[in-house]
Amino acid sequence: MVSCLLAAPALAQSGPGDGPHATVTLVSESKDAAPGQVLHLALKETIEAGWHTYWVNPGDSGLPTTIDWNLPEGFAAQPIQWPTPERIAFGPLVSYGYQSKVLLPVDVTVSKTATGDVILTGHASWLVCSDVCVPEESDVKMTLPVTAGPVTPDPSEAAPFAAARASLPSDNPFPVDVAYDKDKIQLRVATGDAGKLSGIAFFPIDDGVIDNDAAQEISTSKDGVTVTVKRGELKDKPIPALNGVLAFHDGSTGGGGISRAIAIATPAHEGALSAAAATTRIGALGLLE
Repeated sequence: MVSCLLAAPALAQSGPGDGPHATVTLVSESKDAAPGQVLHLALKETIEAGWHTYWVNPGDSGLPTTIDWNLPEGFAAQPIQWPTPERIAFGPLVSYGYQSKVLLPVDVTVSKTATGDVILTGHASWLVCSDVCVPEESDVKMTLPVTAGPVTPDPSEAAPFAAARASLPSDNPFPVDVAYDKDKIQLRVATGDAGKLSGIAFFPIDDGVIDNDAAQEISTSKDGVTVTVKRGELKDKPIPALNGVLAFHDGSTGGGGISRAIAIATPAHEGALSAAAATTRIGALGLLE
């Protein structure tokens, strides 16, 4: 939902979109395309300082970025892949989104009969917010040659695409349990010794499941991570499953550690919650340790 004041929509533009507070461009990991293969594209958002765009679940306010594709016959675009967001607090509202710059990856399957040059076009729409929100939009366009052999990587895009992939949640390799009562939801992830994990935060995909502004209680032990969150506006309804992203920084890898995120999609059950003491609290103003 959008809880902030909306200004008048920006006009659609051809080519790279240069709205008042964000610029979007369509970028490709390769310089060409191959018939029948997957083309790795991304919508690159460059966001003015003090402003932000939104994740797939915007939280208490906002709308996610969308792309309405117009592709050649036989081409197919997959949904946007969403990098792990930030918690962005404004008064009592907490949103999930991106500041400064983000690449939103999109895989496009190339037609098996594609030849010559292909023109890929779409219409991007996004909401960019500070103390007010402005809906912006732009046409995006890219032309790539089709080659029979392996595609040619674009060296200038290698690092940005690698960083974008690293920020995408990976499949969860750990046992997970989700329990809830009338007030809270508890996520337990059996990572093994979690003593060197920090910056732990849960981002819900489904709106209304958790109270975004309430502190998240985090505890770590030799067995794993426990995250306890306050239920949101849907607290009077059963929770079939908890869907979201668990983000953390893993200091056990050496070299300063790495930031990771794993996808959570786990059936939930009603029952007693653990009384584990919280060692970290993530509140409305960000991460507090």
